[in-house]
This record gives sequence, structure tokens and C-alpha cells, in this order.
Amino acid sequence: MCQLLGFWSGLALLASPTRLEVCLSPGCVADGAMSTFAKLQALAPPDKICVVAGGCQSACGMGPIVIDQKESTKLIHKRIKSDKQDGPLWTVLLADVLDEISPEIIHGYELCQDAKAHFLQKDFASSVKLYQEGIALAEKHAILNAAKAPIQNGISSSIPLQTIPTISAGTLVHPSLQWLLEAYRQLGHAQLNILDVEGAFQSALASIELSTKSDPMCFELLASVCQKKNDLEGELEALQSMFELIPTNFETLSAKVLPREISNKWRELGFRMTTLQRVIK
Repeated sequence: MCQLLGFWSGLALLASPTRLEVCLSPGCVADGAMSTFAKLQALAPPDKICVVAGGCQSACGMGPIVIDQKESTKLIHKRIKSDKQDGPLWTVLLADVLDEISPEIIHGYELCQDAKAHFLQKDFASSVKLYQEGIALAEKHAILNAAKAPIQNGISSSIPLQTIPTISAGTLVHPSLQWLLEAYRQLGHAQLNILDVEGAFQSALASIELSTKSDPMCFELLASVCQKKNDLEGELEALQSMFELIPTNFETLSAKVLPREISNKWRELGFRMTTLQRVIK
């Protein structure tokens, strides 16, 4: 994995791709824009299409809205649902690049979405199986796909804070790999729920490697694994790494930037870290 990540992170600047802006205003989010945004980021060849968060287009009730910008033209596409296999996401937005999208990425992504649904239903055993299948199928192809991305100032990335479960502004994960990173983290949590601690440990390490140690949520998972293993020193080290990646004022951030459930969890983990520091001394 490291060699593949090094490959894509070292590429030279390429021609600017087409820009797709997905409206993430509250109305469009309610219409399913987050799923559309995630799917486009996961599947669109990054050398041809750049998928970013967009603002309100005053078309509430007709979302998700995607703005397609090609040179001087601007097209507004309405009702771009991510779950329609023959919908405009495929027939319009990705029509010109379908031949360049790896079938393994498509199938692996869908497997991981199914795994996520099982996770939310607390069917953790099925979730683990589906995540493992999806990751094994798509990982290599997804990393090679990210290698196509134009590089600007070290990384081509435009990720709104509220669209991914991390507020680490320095994250080095390309947007097209965010779904894979989430899959590894969720796999680890599902494995903990079925008491596969060693499997969860390996998933945590894989997520940290994929994120190049830039995502605090990966270290939060590792801390949970170490706690299950009764490895107090490992847990403390993971929590310290996690808090090095998040702003010290995270408790004062708005809910739009940092959901309250994450803020509250991090506050609890801060108390846990202080306790561990006292105990280990």
C-alpha cells in the first residue's frame, strides 16, 4: 500500500479536470446530497473530474443539485440521486468517463455501502464480511485511481469539513479514497462488536497507513482496540496521536463543522487520556 500511496502523491501537475460542485446546503443534504457527493468522489476519475462541495443554487426541493462547470459553461443538474443505477449520475455526469471507471471500484464501493447499512442495523457479522469483500476487491484499483489526480501544492483536494468524519485540515487522503478510509474504520468497529480484537487491530493499522497518519478518527479506533486488549500504554499513545491532529478549541466549534456527538466523544476521550497519563505514571 505504501508504494502505491507514494506513487500517487508524487505525480506532477496535470491538466485541470472538469469541476462538479455538489450542493451541500441543508435542503439538498435532506434530499440525499451527501450520498451523491460521496459516490461521485469515489467513482469519478480524478484526472477528468474534480468533485467538490458547492453552495445553494436556490433550487430547494429539487436536490441533490450538481453544478457541472466546463470552461465557460455552467449546467445545473437536478435530482441527482446516488441510488439510481440508470439515473443522471451515470447517464449524464459520468457518461463520458464510464469506460475509465474500474468495475472493481464500483462493486467494491457498493459492497461497502451495503456493509454500512448492516452496521447501522447492528448486524455486525454481515457488516464485517461485506466490508472485507469490498475492500479486498477495490483497494488496489482505488489507490491507482487516486494516482491519476492532478497535484497542487502537494495534493489535489477540496474537502468541506462537514462531509467527512474528521476535521483534520491537514489530512493527506485524496477525496477519491475517503470511502475506503471510512470502510477500514467501520470494519474495525464492526470487528470490535463481534469481539475480533486482532482483526480490529489490523483494520486500525491499515486505516492509519492509508491516511498517512493524518486522520484522528483512525487513532480513535486504535485507542478503542488497545482498550479492549488492556494495552494502556498503546491506548495512551493512540489518544495522544489523535489529539495532536484535532484543534484544541474543538469544543467551541459549531455543529456544522463538528457534530455534537463527535465533540462529546472527544471530550470523554480527553478525560480518558488524562486518567491514563496519571495511571501510567
